[in-house]
Amino acid sequence: MLTYEAVEQSSREMHGGLGAIAYAVLKGLEAGGADAEAVAGTRDMLFAHFAKLSDADCNVLCQVVASRLAADRQPDGNWY
Repeated sequence: MLTYEAVEQSSREMHGGLGAIAYAVLKGLEAGGADAEAVAGTRDMLFAHFAKLSDADCNVLCQVVASRLAADRQPDGNWY
C-alpha cells in the first residue's frame, strides 16, 4: 500500500510539475503490478518526449492537472 510520506519523498527525484505527474503515473503502474520492464519503458518514453515540450506547453499541462485536482475532489476527500 502506498503511503503519502514515502511517495512524496521519493517523488522529489523527478523535478517540477511534469516530473510529479510522470512520477505518479510510473508509481501507479508499479503499484498496479506492471512489470519492471514496462515501467522502465514508460519512464524512458516520458523522459524522451516530455523533454521536447516547450515551457509554455509544460505549464499548460501542469495547469490542467492542478485545476482538475482542485475541481474534481470529491466530498469524501478522494481525488478520483
